[in-house]
Amino acid sequence: MAQPPIRHAFHRKMSPPPDRRAGPSFSQDRPSPLAAEFDPSRRWNSIQPGADMYANPSLRESARAEIAALLGRAHPALAIPEYVGTYYAIVPLEAQPTPIFGRAGPHGLLYKGVSASRGSIAALLRIIGAPPAPSAQIVRAGEAWKRVRHPALLCLKEVFTTRQFTARSTASMVPTNEVVFVYEFSSRAETLFHVFLNPTTPDHRYHPLPEATLWAIASQILSAVAVVHSNRLALRDALTINRVLVTGRNRVRINCVGLSDAFDPSGGDHLPATSPRATTTNDRVSALQKGDLSSVGHILAVLALRIDPKFVRSGSLLVPEDVAVEAMRRLTPYSEDLTVLVMSLLSAAVPTSQVTTNQILGMIGPRLALELGNVWTHTDSLENMLFVEFDSSRMFRLMGLLGFVNERSDAGVEHQWSETGDRYLLKLFRDYVFHRVDENGKPILDMAHVVECLSRLDIGSPEQVLLSSRDGSSLIVATYEDLRRCLLQSMDELRSAGHGLPNR
Repeated sequence: MAQPPIRHAFHRKMSPPPDRRAGPSFSQDRPSPLAAEFDPSRRWNSIQPGADMYANPSLRESARAEIAALLGRAHPALAIPEYVGTYYAIVPLEAQPTPIFGRAGPHGLLYKGVSASRGSIAALLRIIGAPPAPSAQIVRAGEAWKRVRHPALLCLKEVFTTRQFTARSTASMVPTNEVVFVYEFSSRAETLFHVFLNPTTPDHRYHPLPEATLWAIASQILSAVAVVHSNRLALRDALTINRVLVTGRNRVRINCVGLSDAFDPSGGDHLPATSPRATTTNDRVSALQKGDLSSVGHILAVLALRIDPKFVRSGSLLVPEDVAVEAMRRLTPYSEDLTVLVMSLLSAAVPTSQVTTNQILGMIGPRLALELGNVWTHTDSLENMLFVEFDSSRMFRLMGLLGFVNERSDAGVEHQWSETGDRYLLKLFRDYVFHRVDENGKPILDMAHVVECLSRLDIGSPEQVLLSSRDGSSLIVATYEDLRRCLLQSMDELRSAGHGLPNR
């Protein structure tokens, strides 16, 4: 049976009206750029030095795309409240409400906003209309899920009620108190369905996914499942192919956590006590957690069998689970280890099954060790990129300080201040760094020279440098240590003359 269209991918731009038949609400008229980023041929250790002295070009472009998404603002014509709770700069990410669990359940609308207290961007999931569950149950679910943290989860930050959305609507005389779930925000997130099962790109759908990709997805999801289960919770409806998100290079995250518990028709009696030290032994919790394992198996089976539409359609298996496992053996190039893992996960939903989360983790232990090694390698690569960018920030600071001092003749300082004393040395140094010419008078544009000079200035090197005026009438030999002292003293004079940068 096909799954109901489920969405709320915390992604980067406002979506068009969602196609209810297609599933998640994102643009489906293009292949996902994240599909290529999950190519095992571009693993965590594939970040190579850039073609220039700055960050890796692809990493830089990725950062630019994320910043552009984070800085987006809502159209002035939209009736968006200025503040919602403690969040401002509210921007809708969806054009119209869509169902959370199915057509008959509550509907939600996704926004992004900036926290006034933390300054960070968050995803705000507004539940349209009056809360569909008792307030005590929603609060209890929110408190339970706020304690859960894992890199493979878009974690729940807080839950609150507000009338800000309905207060601006003329259709309602009395504003409705609506529930808002606040989650971590990922600007480049797209669902597994869109990345790997996008129906508009059949050319790549009918090729098997590399096994390394499936192991990477399984390792991240199962490690998150283990943490959730250790907190006596279950992911439930959050574990679907339309709610597990690809958020970048070889990264997946599970979103919309806690909604199933907050709106559970049974009243949320299975939820753990508010105190983290309290214990609970609930048969229903055990059953829900086994359902999580089965859901992970379903996701992996769908991705593994995407090669044949007879087995998979709209993100759902069209055949019984045992047939799906047998099809993986006969029709796919995957190893027996992966097939056994999927079979064990799918069997967890059987009432008599004794499969546990710890047993599953034991099965994939060697793969987890491999993934952990890849993560360390990726961390080393990012650390190298960080040092490169750190150098860039140091250069920017020095160039800013030189810009404050050079050619300055305003009312805050004495006339010709920048042409005398220490400032004259800094002017000559500026020309030495940026305005060099060759024997024919042509400008020399040597960025390596700029970086080398600014680096020595930053550390106050004892090395000497010959400075010359533009007409060659003045020649001065100074050390970088002298120049650094001149720069800091000049900045102190500027600060004493007015409002300036902090002394650091």
